[in-house]
Amino acid sequence: MKEKKDPFPSLSSFICFGLFELFFLTPLIFYGWATTFSVTKETFAQIGFLVLTFIWVIDLFTNSSREKIKWILTSTFSLPVIIFGLILLVSLIWSKSLYASFISLGVWGCFFSVYFLTLWSVRDKKWVELLLIAVVGAGFIAAGYSILQFYGIELPIWRKVMGRMRLFSTFGNPNYLADYLAASLHLAVLLFLIQKRTKFFWLFVIATLYTSLILTYTR
Repeated sequence: MKEKKDPFPSLSSFICFGLFELFFLTPLIFYGWATTFSVTKETFAQIGFLVLTFIWVIDLFTNSSREKIKWILTSTFSLPVIIFGLILLVSLIWSKSLYASFISLGVWGCFFSVYFLTLWSVRDKKWVELLLIAVVGAGFIAAGYSILQFYGIELPIWRKVMGRMRLFSTFGNPNYLADYLAASLHLAVLLFLIQKRTKFFWLFVIATLYTSLILTYTR
């Protein structure tokens, strides 16, 4: 990927740093006494993306140009994403439970924010690699903790959750953990291929992710 400087001075670097924190912390954050761990992660992510979206709107009105806005809107996947978002809004007309629909809409709003914030702010190879490292790094830590769980080592602040016989790490559910590990594993292989000086480290990361994935006993 050819490194490209952002010709539009803006708050892009701040937004990129916020994306890095969210990509890294969301999979790891938890509340040990919560019975549904996904609520903690969803709340943290939604608040974070709401703040970043607010900053993006400020940046849009203060440091934007017609050229950049046109580039964002005419990007390859922008039109399908916008159309899908409009379909979600229109579908509220037939909703039997607006409360449940708005909760799901908030989750989809995070996905849309990730797309447009990344498209707006990430303009060079360095930040692309850092965001990939954030995702894989979170998976590596979660995988390491699940391996400790396999050997009966638990955090002292974690309440023993009864009824869960398999590993769940910081996700609270072995299936959620396995899904994230499987996604991170592909990105770890990509980083192993593009990084020249740290191949042995990424090989160790891949081995840890794969070991944890096997230990979850999920299909």
